[in-house]
Amino acid sequence: MEDLDWRKNAFYDDKGKFKVYDSLRNSDRWSSSKEGDFLPHMPQFCYSNNGDCLTEKFPVQSGSYKGKITILTDPWCISSCVGFVWTLKNYLKERVQFAGLADSGDSTYSRTYLEGAFIGDGKKFTLSIYPRPPQSRAEVSKDGFFRAAISTSRSTDENGNVISGVPMKMDYFSSIKWDEDPEAWVARLIKTVTEKH
Repeated sequence: MEDLDWRKNAFYDDKGKFKVYDSLRNSDRWSSSKEGDFLPHMPQFCYSNNGDCLTEKFPVQSGSYKGKITILTDPWCISSCVGFVWTLKNYLKERVQFAGLADSGDSTYSRTYLEGAFIGDGKKFTLSIYPRPPQSRAEVSKDGFFRAAISTSRSTDENGNVISGVPMKMDYFSSIKWDEDPEAWVARLIKTVTEKH
């Protein structure tokens, strides 16, 4: 976290997140955190660049839709898509249902990469590990041995309960048939859902 390049990648250059980080660095929470501890939760998307991501929230729109909502998902629902479907279900409860295949559950999609290489010959060697920031390109040398992606954050609800890794429960489970293209599968899903209502 202390590395500026790492933060730029992990925060997607969001100024509101930098303000939260700066505030945290000057707090007792930072000095009391031990190596390996998770830091307090931070919103994935900030309402504006003026606040600190924690105090400014998106306003509730008036005259909003009041009916039921069916969301079609598949495992390619990743990152902000997972956050979106979780938010709808969390706040709209029974008004929201899901059809298709479960989402990925990968709500953060933020990775740090560890690149390692064995250097030396015979019985004497050194394992060198090079941390790389999120969104970085692989830079393992020709002697490179491995590259591992490590999730660097977890999504939580406002009470700190971890929601990462938990796909939404499907109300209408349906996988694509061997002779279907994606459009035909979606059309079949929509027909199934509308006939149930």
